[in-house]
Amino acid sequence: MNKTVSAVGITGLGFVILWSGITNAGVLSTVQSLFMGHAPVPGTPQAPILGGANVSLTGLATGNTPAVGGIAADAMQYAGRPYVWGGHDPSGWDCYGFLTYVLHHDLGYNLPNNTHSGYLEFLAWSGAHVIDKAQIQAGDLIIWPTHAGIAVSPTQMISAMNPSRGTGVDTFAGGGPLLPEPMTVLRVNGTGMMVA
Repeated sequence: MNKTVSAVGITGLGFVILWSGITNAGVLSTVQSLFMGHAPVPGTPQAPILGGANVSLTGLATGNTPAVGGIAADAMQYAGRPYVWGGHDPSGWDCYGFLTYVLHHDLGYNLPNNTHSGYLEFLAWSGAHVIDKAQIQAGDLIIWPTHAGIAVSPTQMISAMNPSRGTGVDTFAGGGPLLPEPMTVLRVNGTGMMVA
């Protein structure tokens, strides 16, 4: 009986995460709605907004979409910011807090959790799609279950690394110290792009 209950619970959580990612609704708000007996409410449609004082597209490789190039340009301004596990703003963030801040706060993307989206939420997010590792370019999202960053070149990314190194650029490095983890590369969709 316990194995059946666990399997149903895990399957249900998977559906909640998938629904939240597809509809841009927060996982927590979806679960709360379901517990209260209400139908979950979809989030607002993805509405990326580029431009403004924090985004510069100059100097990026030809062929980058505005969405991809703008993400890398914006992320680079945060080099040197401190790492704080569970943090989600420039005063201190972890890798997923950094990714969420750049995409939502700075660039206006509506994420499953606009404060701190995690690995599964990014995988289910309708605002990005998986690409082959051989196609990485500046602005692509590089994610593992335990780490994440934003590509600044085909071989390097900026991420909130750890308390001693803070936010900075390094080669692609992620995954746990004991078990290898799958690296996934996501490219943010450029459709429906709005320039401020």
